[in-house]
Amino acid sequence: MRLIPKLDMNENGFRRGIYVRYADDFVILLAATREYAILLKEKIATFLKEACGLELNDQKTTITRTRDGFMFLGAEIKKRENSSIFNSFEGVAGNKITRRSTLRMAVDAPIKLLVEKLINNGFARRNHLAKVIAKGKTDMIHLTHFDIIRFYNSKITGLLNAYRFAGNFSIMARVIWVLRQSCALTLARKFKLKTMAKAVATFGPYLEDSSTGVSLNIPESYKATYDYDSEPHAIFENPEKVVDQILKTSWAGKLTKGIPSKCVLCGTSAKVEMHHLRKAADVRNKIRTGNATWKQWVGAVARKQIPLCKYHHDVLHKGNLNHSDMQAIAKYRGESKT
Repeated sequence: MRLIPKLDMNENGFRRGIYVRYADDFVILLAATREYAILLKEKIATFLKEACGLELNDQKTTITRTRDGFMFLGAEIKKRENSSIFNSFEGVAGNKITRRSTLRMAVDAPIKLLVEKLINNGFARRNHLAKVIAKGKTDMIHLTHFDIIRFYNSKITGLLNAYRFAGNFSIMARVIWVLRQSCALTLARKFKLKTMAKAVATFGPYLEDSSTGVSLNIPESYKATYDYDSEPHAIFENPEKVVDQILKTSWAGKLTKGIPSKCVLCGTSAKVEMHHLRKAADVRNKIRTGNATWKQWVGAVARKQIPLCKYHHDVLHKGNLNHSDMQAIAKYRGESKT
C-alpha cells in the first residue's frame, strides 16, 4: 500500500477508495469526482437489489464532502481543517528535530445531536434566545433522593461509556453539565429549595444523599483516550437508538421506597434485596385504571417491604424458612429513622 501513490498526475481517471462495514452500516471514502460517486452509488444500489435482495435507503445514503462530515455508527466523522501538525522533540545529539505528521480524520461525539436529545427527553429546554437551559424532571419528585441520583448516574455513565472513543471527549463535559444541572433542579423541586444554587448549597457540588452517601458520578477528567480496543461499545449495537434508550429509560413507575441496608434475618449488608408482601404487578394494575387517588398511590409505594439478603430471599420464595425466621419477618416494621 505504501508503494501506491496518493495521486497519479499522469492519469485523469485515477481513483482511490476505502470501504468500511459494521453489520448493515457501511461507508465508502473516495478520492474521486462527485460524478463518479453518484455513479458508484447507483451501481451499489443495483448490486444490493439483484445479488442480495436488499433496498438501499436513499435518504440515509448520502454523498458528502469529508470536510462537511458524516455520521457513522453514532459518531461524527470529519476531515480536520489543518491536514498536518508539526511535532518537535530532542534528538540523540541534543538537537531539536521537527517532524511533520499527517492527521487522521476526527472521530467525535455528535455534541449538538446529544444536546437536542437532552431537550427532546425533558432534561433541558431552549429559552426565548434559543439558549439551552437545564430543566428538572418533575415526574420524579416522588422518588427518594437516592433513586434520583441513581437515575441521573445511569444517564451520565451510559453516555460517557458510549462515547469513550471520541476524539472530542472533553466536550462531553457540556452534556454532563446539563444533566448535573437537571438533577439539581429536580432535587430543588422535591425538597422545595426553589433554586439550583440552594440545592447545591444543601447537598454539595455532587448532590450527595446524606443517608446513603450516594452522589453523582462526575469524572475527574474528560481527557480524550481514543479507546477503540476495549469491549464492543454500546453505541455500535444500534447507533440510532442507543442514545434514546439511555435517556428515555424512566423510573417514574418505581414502587419501592429506596435502598435496603441490612438483611432482617442475618444482618448482612451484602446483596440485599427487597421482598414485597404484595406483588408490584397487582399494585400497578390498580394504578393503570386511572382511577387511583393520590392516597392510593402513596399506599402502593409504601406497601410493606422487607430487606433480605439474596440467600434468605431465595429460601423464603422456596417456602423453606423456619418458624422463628417467619416471625421475624412478620414483626418487621421498617428501619428506624435517625
